[in-house]
Amino acid sequence: MARKQADTGFPMAWSLLTEAATSARLDAHNIRHMVERWCALADASDYKEEVYAEAGDLIVNLPKSVTELETTLDALSYALAALGQKQLRDRLPIDAKFRVDRALVDARLPMAVDESNPILPPVNASVRRVARRHALRLVADLNPPLGVPGGPCQVIQRIRDQVPNPRLQEALVDDYEEDGKLENAEAAKIYGIEPGDAPNASFIKGVMISAHAQFRMDQRSISVADVKQALQEFTQAYSKAKSNPKTRFISDRWDQALAYGDKIIYDAKKITIVFALSKYGGKGVMDLITTYPVGGGADPRPIPEAACRLR
Repeated sequence: MARKQADTGFPMAWSLLTEAATSARLDAHNIRHMVERWCALADASDYKEEVYAEAGDLIVNLPKSVTELETTLDALSYALAALGQKQLRDRLPIDAKFRVDRALVDARLPMAVDESNPILPPVNASVRRVARRHALRLVADLNPPLGVPGGPCQVIQRIRDQVPNPRLQEALVDDYEEDGKLENAEAAKIYGIEPGDAPNASFIKGVMISAHAQFRMDQRSISVADVKQALQEFTQAYSKAKSNPKTRFISDRWDQALAYGDKIIYDAKKITIVFALSKYGGKGVMDLITTYPVGGGADPRPIPEAACRLR
């Protein structure tokens, strides 16, 4: 009986908390405008030096404090949205529920809260199944393979092979030859999100390689096999840390990062991998964000296309 009363009262309590959080967020927004105006007036004042001498600490620290306040309120609003998502969905009639679910699927947005993990709502089951099949299929590499042999000429070859628009080809080659870099939006015009096959690494069942990561793999001569080996080394280190009470805090930190969708940076023997739990790949699938040789170092300098022996 007590549980029924608690469940019934939750929507009202949630609504009151959400209203209070929204009101506080608006107040914080107004405070920020007043602080920014005050700082601008201080900077424009004929007595700027005197103002900073008397109240410089306030001028510097107030905006930081407002930012911290806004971050805390944003975190509270996010937690309330996650906790209230299932309650609100359950109150909808079936036809309205269907319309909302369909809109979320079309937008690739999270669906109802998973009670076992209220912080990370999963996507619709059909989206998850499709993404998981895509992530785990065995066609795990490009042709030619990522990062083999690698280097600036392979990046230019990839542009010529994958970009059908001649003008866009020239623009991308010029951008890369200029400074050896490509923006994420540019990399996405060359590389798709490529599935790596399952690395046979404990709880990691597959990996989705982002366009940026593929560009870096080609540029830095890092292969899919290198990434799989690094993920295997990570899971071995995870299991070793978890089995020892003195080092369990390390695996706990990784567990927390995976639960909250934060990125993990791991130095394997050969390469450093930066990855996070995939939003759409299903349980045990990771998104490879980027990778680079252990210790970092400068990327290979771009080479003029004329000096490359392209196919």
